[in-house]
Amino acid sequence: MNKSMRIVFLSAILICMLAMPAMANYNSDGWPVNTKMNGTVNGGVFHDSIGWTETTTQTLTTDVPNGTVKYAYLYTGVWGGHSTGWVNVSFNGDSTSNKLGPIHLEETNDGNDNVWCTGLGKYWLWYNVTNLVNTGQINTATTSKINGSIDGRIYGIVLVVVYEGGDDPKQIQYWINDGSDALSSTNPTGTTNFVGTVNTDNIAMANLTMVHLTGYYPSCSNCTKFNGNELDTSGVNTNEFDMHTWNVTNYMKASGNDAWFSQGFDAHVNICNTILTVEYEPELNAPDLNVNDVLVNPGNERYEDIVRVYINQSNNISAVVYNNGPEDVTDDFDVCFEADGLKIGCSTVTGGLSAGANTTISIDWTPTCADYPVMAGFPAQSLPLTINVTVDCNCSNCPTCPDGSCGTITESDETNNIFSKVIPTMQVYNTINVIGGVVDNGYKSKNLDCDTTEEPLDQFMYYNLIGGGVEYNVSGAKISSFDPEATDTRIHHIDLPSGATVKDARLYVYWYDKWYNFNTYPTGCLANLSVNFSGTDLIPDTVYQDSKSFGFYQSPKGSSVFNVTSLMSGSGDYTAIVKNIEPIGGNGTTLLGEMLVVIYDRADHGHEVQIWMLEGTDYLMSADDTHGSKDFSVSPEEATATVALSGGTIDPANVNTARLITVVAQGMELGSDMLFNGNVIKADAWDTPTEAYPGSKINVENVSVKSNLLESGNNMGFQDNGTTGMQASNAILIVETPVIVETPLPDLVVSNIYPQYIFTNLTNVLSVNVMNQGTASTASCNVSLNISHTGGPTVLIATVPALNASESTVVEVGNWKPTVLENISMTTFADSGGVVDEGANEINNNLTVSRNTTGDCAVDDML
Repeated sequence: MNKSMRIVFLSAILICMLAMPAMANYNSDGWPVNTKMNGTVNGGVFHDSIGWTETTTQTLTTDVPNGTVKYAYLYTGVWGGHSTGWVNVSFNGDSTSNKLGPIHLEETNDGNDNVWCTGLGKYWLWYNVTNLVNTGQINTATTSKINGSIDGRIYGIVLVVVYEGGDDPKQIQYWINDGSDALSSTNPTGTTNFVGTVNTDNIAMANLTMVHLTGYYPSCSNCTKFNGNELDTSGVNTNEFDMHTWNVTNYMKASGNDAWFSQGFDAHVNICNTILTVEYEPELNAPDLNVNDVLVNPGNERYEDIVRVYINQSNNISAVVYNNGPEDVTDDFDVCFEADGLKIGCSTVTGGLSAGANTTISIDWTPTCADYPVMAGFPAQSLPLTINVTVDCNCSNCPTCPDGSCGTITESDETNNIFSKVIPTMQVYNTINVIGGVVDNGYKSKNLDCDTTEEPLDQFMYYNLIGGGVEYNVSGAKISSFDPEATDTRIHHIDLPSGATVKDARLYVYWYDKWYNFNTYPTGCLANLSVNFSGTDLIPDTVYQDSKSFGFYQSPKGSSVFNVTSLMSGSGDYTAIVKNIEPIGGNGTTLLGEMLVVIYDRADHGHEVQIWMLEGTDYLMSADDTHGSKDFSVSPEEATATVALSGGTIDPANVNTARLITVVAQGMELGSDMLFNGNVIKADAWDTPTEAYPGSKINVENVSVKSNLLESGNNMGFQDNGTTGMQASNAILIVETPVIVETPLPDLVVSNIYPQYIFTNLTNVLSVNVMNQGTASTASCNVSLNISHTGGPTVLIATVPALNASESTVVEVGNWKPTVLENISMTTFADSGGVVDEGANEINNNLTVSRNTTGDCAVDDML
């Protein structure tokens, strides 16, 4: 093309441009700096610039890194000075693509859609050059004045390139914000926002770059803030172009990041670009172990919705471990479990874990009453709990594992290895507040709870009576809704044997909480009952209760006990009127049957009767993965209430009868065993046929235990093997022994031999003291005295007169004259002829003593 043709072509372009309609791209206060693009790249964000040189032509020469360009923008600024004119912008020699080339700048009438014009003619132009950038090479951008009255000096040129890959790719999140915010007395400050979330846990570096078309003169050191933190702007200290970068790593927030800027003491300052880049730590090509969830007693009823740990029993704590990294774990690693800062277990995952796979690892933990003193009783107690599980924590370090760095596996992220399971005491299930956390499992026997002062049943009394015995009667049917102020009349018939008098009488009224009270009261409600017995109003002597103590359907069950001893006069019918003494609007209850028990003595049968009387309430239900229809981690052994029968000693060989009376509320099913001294003495006890009164739901068993008796230390047990539950309520052991009348017999004994001193060469008169210490008199009999001496023995015999019981006499048995000084032995036998029947007392009839004979000269010494 010759020179004339070029001039014609350029003139045509200029004419066409001048004919374009004007657009209002002028604003004295400028335009806010807003986000043009943002996102993430595994590569880099490159920017370079050239500043004010006081020339009308300026070229940026820059070496763009290798990579695949995602976005690229070229910016350039021109000083207009209240005038218009033409400038040319080219990039890598291209002046025709992407709006590059000649452009007419029209000050207040400027209509170019890629131009921001502010103040007295400050132009800021932008171009999308994404497809024109040559990566890994030198790129050039040139801005020059063509003609016109415009001043035309170039403020500067900026190139911003976002690229993927490259020679040193990094994980970068970026925001490219642009505009031209003209700060002045009418617009003194501005803010640019970086909308979106940031992972502040993994930031390696964060930089804020800001382009001032004209900087601060006079200078200002605090004219920019990032998230409210001052950045030093003292380096932006001329009334010229500046591109400045600050490290804002420590100021980053997870969201809501922004930059604020001010005009300071300068009358006119322009902010045109803000570039925020967040570089993240590189993701290692390694596994990433973490814990997705912690499961407490998985398989238990509603275990996901009502999280609870049972005190004083084994609990299954499981952790779901996941490998979120791109690489497999090939080695074994440990998983540490701790509760409230204490190690509760540590387990090893063997064989590693593939990328993207998960596995469940478990421990068994028995929390103690010392660590979690959750007491049984009403209202039900619970304690909060936090379980922390750390994956890849060596068992030798457990539980002091701040993260996964104390383990053996190198991971891409060592900070996400801990999972915390916070278990509150009160939880919401089906819109209802229920009890969770560390709880007492009330389906187990009270033998296993934290209250060591309470047994499954209390021993009310031990009796040892002559002519004693027990009579009982059950009356009253179940009333499901026994509402406040309601009453129910029950008749009890008692037959006492001839001669019997009442020793003790107790009325047991059985109940459980009205269904759905738990909707309002998480711990349920106790019954509030009184009884009018034979016209006398009574309040309970004591109230026993038990409940499951956690979760849904928490419903106390129990018995109210009334002392009616003084109101019993013998055999006959007795009327008991039970009343719910809650006020109107108070709590209803469910009333079951009741049992009147009478202990008597002095009956004509005259036998010795030992009675052990126990009472209480222990809610029992075996429910685990093999027993019952639901799982609450309760085995039959744990659902066994064992009660001791204390006091007294039994002679099993002489026992006539031994009966065990046991009472269960709401048995009515097969599957419960009665135990005595550890042996099952009746299977399927307390089933429907044992209901003692129609509709009462009170089951009574009366069985012989004679062959199982021990002399002392007897015990009995209620065992549930998987029913829907029962309440052990009463146990009465009655042991009857005939009174043995012994035949009166005499019992002869010799208490002494006289005299004390035996003299030689003198005649000694010998006597014995004979006593009948038996219970019958004796006829006369012989008594002998055998003297062992030199030249002997000598035997003397005399007659003992008849003796009454407890009578004694001194009998002279004969004379003896010894001649030798020596030690002699003297043995006497009462009833030596064996004519008196003394029964078993024949063995104590003899007495042997030693004597020394002495000379007659000793007589004077003794006188």
